[in-house]
Amino acid sequence: SVLNVDTIADKAGTGPVALTKQRVPKMDVTCNGSTGTPSITQSFNVSSAEDLGVGGYRYNFTNNMSAVQYPAVGSDNERGCGEINPANTSRIDTQIRNPTNLSTVDATAYVLASGDLA
Repeated sequence: SVLNVDTIADKAGTGPVALTKQRVPKMDVTCNGSTGTPSITQSFNVSSAEDLGVGGYRYNFTNNMSAVQYPAVGSDNERGCGEINPANTSRIDTQIRNPTNLSTVDATAYVLASGDLA
């Protein structure tokens, strides 16, 4: 089946349909840190990346979150083990570790956060 429409309106026909009880990511980033210097290759709501030392990266938001308590997940391209620290409404810090020996490593990081924007 195919559904082709120009506009979907609310029940009254006067406005757009509201999306209720749905959450969408408010931040995501792919950052190549394999060289030791973070280089953002794609992002949404991220203004810059900082190097916090081997395996550590900080991502500064373009638009702040409304509260410090927001869910975030991340992984890396090589080892799949990382720490995510949403410690601030304006940024998120990550640390990539080798799961075998827990040493920190530079790698490409993928981070996604959800929540409400300020």
